[in-house]
Amino acid sequence: MALAGTPAANAADGPAGGVDIVHDSPGLAELFAGLDPDLDHRVLDLGPAAACNLEHYRAVATRIRFADLLRAATIDELRGLDGEELERRLAELLPEDGDGPDLILTWDVLNYLDDRLAGPVARRIAALAAPGARLHTMIITSPMMSAEPTRYLIVGPGRLAYRTGPARQVPAPDLPPARVERWLAPLGVTRSVVLRHGVRELVAVRR
Repeated sequence: MALAGTPAANAADGPAGGVDIVHDSPGLAELFAGLDPDLDHRVLDLGPAAACNLEHYRAVATRIRFADLLRAATIDELRGLDGEELERRLAELLPEDGDGPDLILTWDVLNYLDDRLAGPVARRIAALAAPGARLHTMIITSPMMSAEPTRYLIVGPGRLAYRTGPARQVPAPDLPPARVERWLAPLGVTRSVVLRHGVRELVAVRR
């Protein structure tokens, strides 16, 4: 994934040695636009825990879960499962929790799952979503991407720091938006925008 933007000043989250480039994120801005801070919002973040993201979520949410779904051991385990075993393990990793999340951030998780896993993971996320839930996801549109998942840090309203390490580049998967939309049903895409640095942001809302 090509990165071009503003270097981030805050390097407090994540492993040392990463490089932060800050980009505008219209999808993220839309995800949080108009939220009522008096309501009981519930966040599901598929990435690893990050202090700056937690601080941002706490302004609007009372329940927050970081799933850290792309840990190498987790992905290796999922690749060895299929059918009911895969569905059962996904239910353990992404369990039901009361009313379900109404703010879901998948980041670029789907890009790092093979075709056999991406669909079931997306469908599990959609199944958890509460009525009216909003979801933000990212599809890499450039030909190459980092072999290691990028960390995404919320550094301001509609502003994301992309933290990348020294990982090698690998071919990015071909994920047509229409396929992702099918996976996410009954969430319907309300915004799709291609950014100049090789990312498509999708915002979807559960009908």
